[in-house]
This record gives sequence, C-alpha cells and structure tokens, in this order.
Amino acid sequence: MTTAPQGVDYSKTLNLPQTGFPMRANLPAREPDWVQRWLHEQVYETVLAKRRNAGAPTYIVHLGPPYANGNFHLGHTLAYGLKDIIVRHKFLSGYASPYAPGWDCHGLPIEWKIEQELIAGGQTKRDLSVTELRDRCRAYARKWMDIQQTEWQRLGVLADWQRPYRTMDKANEAGIVHCLGQLVQRGMVYNKLRSTLWAPVEETALAEAEIEYDENHQSTAVYVALELVDRPNEYLVIWTTTPWTLPANRAVAVHKDTAYFKVQRDNKIYWVAMGAYSENKDLSEKIGLRAINKPADNKHLRGEDLIGLTYRHPLYADRTGQVLHGDHVTTDSGTGLVHIAPAHGAEDFVLGQAQGLELACPVNGSGRYEAYVDEGLPAGLQLAGRSVLDKQVIKDICAALGDNLLHQSSYTHKYPISWRSKAPVIFRTTHQWFIDLDETPVPETKKSIRESALDLIHARDGNRGVQWQPSSGENRIGAMIAGRPDWCISRQRAWGVPITIMVEKATNQPVKDAAVWVHIEALVEAEGIDSWDSRLGGREAELFPSGWLAAQGKTIEDFTYVRDILDVWFDSGTTWHHVVKADSGKGERFERTDGKRVADVYEEGSDQHRGWFHSSLLTSVALTGDAPYESV
Repeated sequence: MTTAPQGVDYSKTLNLPQTGFPMRANLPAREPDWVQRWLHEQVYETVLAKRRNAGAPTYIVHLGPPYANGNFHLGHTLAYGLKDIIVRHKFLSGYASPYAPGWDCHGLPIEWKIEQELIAGGQTKRDLSVTELRDRCRAYARKWMDIQQTEWQRLGVLADWQRPYRTMDKANEAGIVHCLGQLVQRGMVYNKLRSTLWAPVEETALAEAEIEYDENHQSTAVYVALELVDRPNEYLVIWTTTPWTLPANRAVAVHKDTAYFKVQRDNKIYWVAMGAYSENKDLSEKIGLRAINKPADNKHLRGEDLIGLTYRHPLYADRTGQVLHGDHVTTDSGTGLVHIAPAHGAEDFVLGQAQGLELACPVNGSGRYEAYVDEGLPAGLQLAGRSVLDKQVIKDICAALGDNLLHQSSYTHKYPISWRSKAPVIFRTTHQWFIDLDETPVPETKKSIRESALDLIHARDGNRGVQWQPSSGENRIGAMIAGRPDWCISRQRAWGVPITIMVEKATNQPVKDAAVWVHIEALVEAEGIDSWDSRLGGREAELFPSGWLAAQGKTIEDFTYVRDILDVWFDSGTTWHHVVKADSGKGERFERTDGKRVADVYEEGSDQHRGWFHSSLLTSVALTGDAPYESV
C-alpha cells in the first residue's frame, strides 16, 4: 500500500474552478432575502413597464380571490404557483401580463367567527349594532389579509403588491353595487316567495354553491296512513324521510297515469301504487300490507280516478287535504303517493302555489316551530319553539301519529348540509331576491341568461365559446348551469354588500331609474356599505338624488328598503368588472385594447365550476352577453 509523503496537502494541488456561490444553498435563509429584494427593486413593475413601453400585447391572468380567513395551505401554494408560472411565462414570451392580487372579504365565515368570539365573551351579535359587528368583521379580515399577503409573497409570486384589491374596499363595494344596479335596470332581479335552501344554524338562505352533501345522513323514514273522508276504513299511504314536515301537510300528490290498487292489513284497506308495491318489499314484509289478490288480478284505478278525494290530516283532527296530480310523482321509492308540504319542499311549493294551497312557513329562521303550530295538535304533543332537527321532536311526532304510523325505520341517504357549519339544511318558504335565468332576455343575445351561458360554454350558435382545460370542464359547468334554479342572491346577515334596492309600494317593483343607482353607487364609494343601513330609520331621503322624490311626486313612505345583503359569490363573481374591466373606471392597470374578453384565463381548482367560474359567467353574460374569460 502506497502512502502519501507526510505533510503534503494534495487538495492544494487540484486545479478547481473558483466561484462565489456558497458551498451550501441554505435556501431557508436565502429565499426570503430574494423575495424582499424583488419587492424592493420592484421587479414586477419594471418588467411590466418595459413590455408596455415596447408595445407588447396584453395577457391577463385574473385572480380568484382567496378568502380572508386562515393561513395559506398547500391548495393555495398549488393554485398561486401555477398562476405565477403563467404570468412569468407570458412575460418571457414577450407579453405584458398585469396581475393583481386580491381578497374576498365579506361573507358568513367571518361573521360566524366573530359571533363565536362574542359568545365566548358572554355576548351575542344582538348586543352590537350592525356597524359595530361589521367593524369587527373588517378587523378580522384585515388581520388575515396581512398574514396571507406575507405568506403569498413568500411563495415568490410576481404581482402588483402595491395595489391589491379587496372586496371590502369602498371602490370595490361600489363596483358590486353598480353591477347589481345594472341587473335591476335590465329587469333581471326579482323578489318572490319561494321554497329556499335554508341554514338553521347560520339563519340565512343559501345558494347551490354553498351546499355540500352528507352521503351517509341518517333520517327517520315513516309510512303514514291518511284516512279518506268519504270512504270509511280506506287509507292513502305516504312515505317521507322528513316527519317534521307533517304539520305542514296540505295535500297528497299522485300521478294521473300511474296505476293504484288496494292492499289490506287488519281489515283496513290501503291505496298504493302498483309499481311501488311490486318493487318495495317494505310494504309487504315490514309493514304487512298484503294484496287482496295478486297485483295483476286486483282491480286498480289510474291516478286520475283518485284526484279530488279528501283525507283527514294525520295530526290535526279539524284539518283535511285533497289528492292532486303531480308531474314529479314516481314509483321509484315510497308508495307512489307523495306527502305535499308547500312550506318546505321545492316541488311541493310549486304544486301548492299552482293549486292555491297555504304557503306560509310554520318554521322560523332558526329552524324552530312557530307558536301557532300547536293549535289543534293531539294532547301531549307540543312543538312550538322546538328545533325541527331535534331527534326527540321526530320521536314525539311519530308517537302522536298513533295507528296512522304504519312503520318507521332509520334511513341512510344523501342529504344537503351547509358547507360552512356542516349542519343539515332545510327547505323553507321565504321571500328572497333572485336573478332570473330563464325569462328575461339578455339584450345582446336576445336569449335568456341560461341559454346564453350554455351557448358560450359549448361554443355554439356562432359564438366562439370558452376554451376549457381539461375539456371535461365543459360538461361539468354545462350540466351545472343547465340544471340549476334561479340564483338566490339575498342573505339574512350583516357582513356583506347590502342589496341597495328600494321597492315602490304601489307597484311592488324595484326602482330602476339610473339616476338613483348612480347616486347610491356614489354614496357607497364615499362611505362604504354602512352608507345604506345608516340611512334606514329616518334618513331614507338621502338615498335618493336631490329633488328626485319631489319630481316624482313621492315621499320616502312610498317605498320599502331592503335589509338583506348580497350572496358573497356575487362579490367575487363581479370582479371581472370592478377589478379588471378597463371601462369600469377601476381597471386601468390592465389596459385591454385588443378586443379580447376581459381576461385571457381564469385558473382555479375544479370546485370553482360551481363557484367562481360559475358566478362570474352568469353575471358577465347577464350584463354583457359574453363570458368574462377566454379560457378556464
């Protein structure tokens, strides 16, 4: 074995390149320095100015604003990393790519958090004025925006950090009001009594985008017999998974073309659909309803022969209901006879409204029965003030049904829940504000909002359409737009942009005069959202332009003033206008002059097909006849 001469340092005999780079990257310490240097040297502004000075074409990546609560997580890292890649790629490809960071600030999650803090301190939101509650919400949002901006910048994102947008900025709140005003002036906003998804925990109406589903929700399913008034010993059999709606029963629906026949138990005769009996073993095995003869031999009637029959209510001795035809009635589940509670179910409401049934809801905003519900109930059953979601309430109702309860069991099924509280939601008949998707035509397309949106989604009828990446997004959002109801935009909360609508009592129509809306928009831009509520209760005249009331021969008493706020998806769903669009007066940074749509690309997770992509498309189509984006 050969050994090196003692004292010789062979490392000094190697001819290695010399470099100023450290031997170890030490990225955790060095990356924050790089980010601060990029911010200090205004790298984004410098590159953007250089491209614009060279007359470069514009490429706009519009940001889906993150919600101002909680730290950034890996989902944010992915989404904003991808956007940054696009912006940098476009800069390097010779484009000017303006990119504005921003935040979604209003909405229930923040207000809910403040409520929990108040409760922990021995208060409730009712101990504060609306302004005080909003001030706390603003402070909460501002705290998290500061935290999130630091985390966002730490990702190394190139953006206009000197001028971020916030939906709670007065200018943006005014822009949101502007968009609402334009929709009202186009006749696309209406108020109506409707069966609406309602969150008892949050005490507000919800839109489809705010709903999730519990795939394994446990309900109590009941089969209930309803005695026919003029046919002693004969009963209709209904099935429901919401026994708490039985006090609101006003009718039973059958399908006029479905076959119904008689079965028996304990010398009593029951009517069920032939198809339901054949398919549903519960009716014969669990309940013990037996065919008098074989179904094929048993004399049966068509549903139209049952229509008009009168039955006794299963809980109220002095109340009756009638059998009606319902297009929605099937025999896939249940008995083919459907319990109708117009105050709750969406299809029930439509049928009840068409037939002139009682529509008033016996359940209040917190999901508790109104006091009058107890009038006429069996002795021992008291529901007033109790929650419809209380399991004991279900047990008490079932007990009060007596012999009318043929069978009850636990039923596992898919059930809607609030995506915020994760608590079950219910249907309640309430007055809400909606955007009409089907009746009022868009002036630019001469078609409804829904039809116009679908044309753009699928690039048909001469429209160049939107490019969807991946292509499956086209079918995903297309199905959602095609199947959704009108957009419920009203919320019964405080932290949000008010629905600045004044309704004329004589006509029951919103004020559409553009001068009024320009005036309100100016108030909001000067004072923010508190400018509306602060004038209700004595200063309503200030909501009208000077001299307008006198010129119309009106007083403030001739109008009612809406106190609801807008769905928060309307805030972010109109940022294409009050953040990006140049002619809004607030989007000058983007300088789009090439005739393209407002943004070149919207990029978010696929959940936004029912969220931001969705609300942005509907508002843009309604106000311009076109999509707000070239691609998604």
